[in-house]
Amino acid sequence: MNKPLWLTLVGVLEPGLTRAFVLTAAGAIQQGHTDLHILVQSPGGATVDGVFLHNFIKSIPIPVTTYNLGHVGSAANLVYLAATDRVVADTATFMLHRVRAAPTHDGTVQAMLALATTIGIDEANTEAIFKRDLRLTPQQREVFAVADLVLNAEQALACGLATRIGLFAPGTPLISV
Repeated sequence: MNKPLWLTLVGVLEPGLTRAFVLTAAGAIQQGHTDLHILVQSPGGATVDGVFLHNFIKSIPIPVTTYNLGHVGSAANLVYLAATDRVVADTATFMLHRVRAAPTHDGTVQAMLALATTIGIDEANTEAIFKRDLRLTPQQREVFAVADLVLNAEQALACGLATRIGLFAPGTPLISV
């Protein structure tokens, strides 16, 4: 019997939202849900949370569909990309950019070197996921290398970010994480 669960993941990716999502998804699997439908609406957030959620969703043993009805930005693209079926509204957008971090208030050389190391690791992880799952054009790669790359629904389909155009049509239960 088909028993889907519909989730909304709305907000900045941070440990609290990540924890709530994992507990909800794990509970859904334990309750016998047969597939997950996740609406993602986020400007992004912590890269480590994006990578973790990407890997977590990829490891879920039931089909997962993600949806973008408005905007998926920055690290939230990692969450969106984790599903096999990725739906985008015809008026939605995506924003991709290289990993960024604000310098800490501790501006010592050691703190800045540690931050650079962390950014390098996060960048390598993000780039590995993007290289595996996206087919950016040379022009898009040039923009992505130095600035925010904003894609509309058609561009997202063309580069493999989205798999189809459509809407989030939730059934029940609908849970907001």
